[in-house]
Amino acid sequence: MSAVSELSILNEINAARTNPSGYAAKIEQRLSNFSLEDPHIYHDKISGSYRRIQEGKAAYENAIRFLRGTQALSGLQLSGGLSHSCKDLVDDNGPQGLTGTAESNGTTASARLVRYGEWQSKIAENICYGPHSAEEVVINFIVDDGDSTRTQRLTVFEPDYKIVGIGFGTHAKYKHMCCVAFTVGYVEGAKGGGGGGSSSSSGSGSGSVFTTRTTSTAPSAGSYQPVSPRRSAEDLHQQARSTPPKEVTHSNLEENTDGSAFEVKSQRLNVPKSNVTLVKRAGMLHLSWVTPVRGVDLESSVINHVQYNLPFKFKASTVRARYIPETTEVVITIPKPGRAVSSDGETVVGNFTLSAVSGSTATKINIDAEENLENYVLDITPSKWQERVTVKLKGGNTVVVEAEHDVSEPGGDKTITSIQKLTLPVTFGPEDVVVMPDGARNKAVIKVAKPSADDDPFAGDINIAIF
Repeated sequence: MSAVSELSILNEINAARTNPSGYAAKIEQRLSNFSLEDPHIYHDKISGSYRRIQEGKAAYENAIRFLRGTQALSGLQLSGGLSHSCKDLVDDNGPQGLTGTAESNGTTASARLVRYGEWQSKIAENICYGPHSAEEVVINFIVDDGDSTRTQRLTVFEPDYKIVGIGFGTHAKYKHMCCVAFTVGYVEGAKGGGGGGSSSSSGSGSGSVFTTRTTSTAPSAGSYQPVSPRRSAEDLHQQARSTPPKEVTHSNLEENTDGSAFEVKSQRLNVPKSNVTLVKRAGMLHLSWVTPVRGVDLESSVINHVQYNLPFKFKASTVRARYIPETTEVVITIPKPGRAVSSDGETVVGNFTLSAVSGSTATKINIDAEENLENYVLDITPSKWQERVTVKLKGGNTVVVEAEHDVSEPGGDKTITSIQKLTLPVTFGPEDVVVMPDGARNKAVIKVAKPSADDDPFAGDINIAIF
């Protein structure tokens, strides 16, 4: 049994809602926990652990500004039935180390949230993994690191929400898991589904909203946007994926700027990112999206589906998909197959340059290794030198990062080379590795895919995240 109670989490949420400026001071105290050398490294002084914050210290500062500009709201009331729905997910997924909003038997969030009663008007669900206290859970939601739209933060501070359900427990992978559902009203024990039924002022609940979001080091479970209770978003996305696709051949492939990967750009989809899904199926990429015809009523929708036939094998875990809000296009990046092998038997998988950091005392690039459910992730940050970096594989289980920089000496320029190696507990090949330089942030990320169903050509749909 966890020492963190649902009531303590409720009290923490209400402290933030009823006194946001006061809660800003609580988050401000944590700014000193960030590393002076790398503002993306956060030291949790209670647990003693270190973790990487995607946006770094700036995410906490953004949350502080938001809280100081937010008006106080009323507190929320705890619902027993809705808490049971949240606890069901925690009790099911936690021991198995699962993430997402669905239970292990396939029960969807929309079905789970009406198991013990009926929610009214609209409902949202925030899920996080890792935080070990009520305060950590709520700060996690408010900071909402990695989500530019701050969906979880806005859910906590939605004025319409009056009722909350909370489940907290242990998690086999991330130690702790918390699920919090927010809604306008809730009828305990009522049957017949959410959305307010006949009592909804919108009529038949067709204007209801069901949104679910997750956060933390665990993979996102995705989000469900405006949905009619007569027809769930999951049903629509499933229909989109099963609709006969328009085929797009590999003639649409273009090389990226450094020639290390192919890129495919979709047409203008004219829908938000939450209405778009990308999967690998039978060795092909399938992009589908749902276009509502009448506002938020997805009962009348246009189902779209495009299939991309690629002329080579690839792994879903190495594919990167990016949604462009300004144009509503999706850009899909697939690493090129086949890499050059050097004379010493090392396979070159990527090259990039990191600029020198003014004022830095670091004499070589820094590599931070992390692990999630699908990948080993290496974050590479620069030194005080401009470094030419080559990433290689060796022996089937080792990543070699070789960095070179030039220094001026009395006898002429000299090239200094540093080599760092990381041996992983799995076997992998070049097709399992993606190198992602980020010139705008002067860093790079290397992802090494873990063995998974992605290796099975007969596996079902494999979801690919769209960022």
